[in-house]
Amino acid sequence: MREIPRFAAYFCLALLAPLGCAKNKDEDAPEAPQPRVLSLAAFYAPTYADLPWEEKCSGTMQFFKDFQKEYLPDSEVSFSDRTCKRELEVEDTYINVIEVAYSRNGQKLNLETHLQAVFDSRKLNLIPDQVTFNRRISGNDLPVFRYDPVDANIGSNLLNIAETFDAWLNKEPDGPIKIYGYPYPEFLALIQERFGPESTGLELTSPKVTFKLIPSSENAGSGTVEFTSADLSTYPAGTLLGCSDLPCLQASGITFKVAGPSLALVGPATEEGSDNGIPVKVRPGFRVYLDFLKKR
Repeated sequence: MREIPRFAAYFCLALLAPLGCAKNKDEDAPEAPQPRVLSLAAFYAPTYADLPWEEKCSGTMQFFKDFQKEYLPDSEVSFSDRTCKRELEVEDTYINVIEVAYSRNGQKLNLETHLQAVFDSRKLNLIPDQVTFNRRISGNDLPVFRYDPVDANIGSNLLNIAETFDAWLNKEPDGPIKIYGYPYPEFLALIQERFGPESTGLELTSPKVTFKLIPSSENAGSGTVEFTSADLSTYPAGTLLGCSDLPCLQASGITFKVAGPSLALVGPATEEGSDNGIPVKVRPGFRVYLDFLKKR
């Protein structure tokens, strides 16, 4: 508020007291509403940490569906075909992309979030690491989402969506992540029981191979692969992890890693081209989804 010079205040009080002093217009202006975190009690998953590993992306989609149902009931929600189709894994980092739109009476708000989570080996859980929450305008124009009063035409609770999403993401997990109904340590134990050194191994039909998983002494979720049989003659690709027969598979030092709901097999590095004169080495990989282990 602008400070009134002392003599001016005296003049106002002494001579114009019966009429009252004029108020600063800013004092009467209502404060702009501030974003707040809305209740998540009725949501499919009250927090990101409550989602099992295999539902991390579809469960994040469900957050936006539940938000519409609970807080934007007069709007419609939709997702692009690319949502949950660009899931990436780099070492222990997992990236999901959600493209969601809310619409009402011909007006549409397009949002896009990139969610990067890192597997924490101490907490045995995926922890959100880098998250962007953007308004998609066109093409690659993705400014950070800021509520605009015009968004109220779709629903006034859009004021609160970014803060509510942030709170939903960042609650600390209460324990190990679940995979197909099993807490992470139990899931590793089940894999070793079914496919470890004392088992008959994991048999695949395409490619037609059988192998055992030999865990490392430090981590039951990774180790080496022992192939016991292989017939790649009918396999369309012709080779698996750079090999076309059993002796090659047995001699190549192929490793495995339990990558959440799937098993990643990795072959030896091979040199493929160069980047600015520096040789680029690529490790061939093959993924086996373990949904058949889902607890009934």
